[in-house]
Amino acid sequence: MKGRYLVPVAVVLAGVVLTGCASTSRPLIVEKSETGYVSRVEPATVVSITNVTIKGERGFQSKRARANRSRAVTLVVRVERNSELVSITQGDDVGFAAGQQVWLQFGDRVRVIPR
Repeated sequence: MKGRYLVPVAVVLAGVVLTGCASTSRPLIVEKSETGYVSRVEPATVVSITNVTIKGERGFQSKRARANRSRAVTLVVRVERNSELVSITQGDDVGFAAGQQVWLQFGDRVRVIPR
C-alpha cells in the first residue's frame, strides 16, 4: 500500500524543485504572525502568467466542493541576478502582466509583489 504512493510523491517533489518555490498565498494579504520579519527580495521580471484553480483537500466530496476552490495564478519570473526562471503559484488579487518588473520576496513563503 505504501509503495504505490512513492512515485506520485516523487513526481510532486521533483516538480517543486524544478519550478522553484511555490506558494498559494495572496501577495497583499499577510498573516499577523508574518509581520515584523525581514525578508530578502530580488528584482525579477514576469515572463508568463497562467490562471489556475486551487482545489481543497483531494477527494473532498460534498455540495460545498466548489466553495473549496480559489482562483490563483502561476507566474513564471526571471530573476535579474542570474537569469534563472522560477515559477510561483499565488492568489490572483494583483493583476500582473508579462514583462512587468516585480520583486521576488523570500521568507517562509515566496511571493511575487509589484515594484
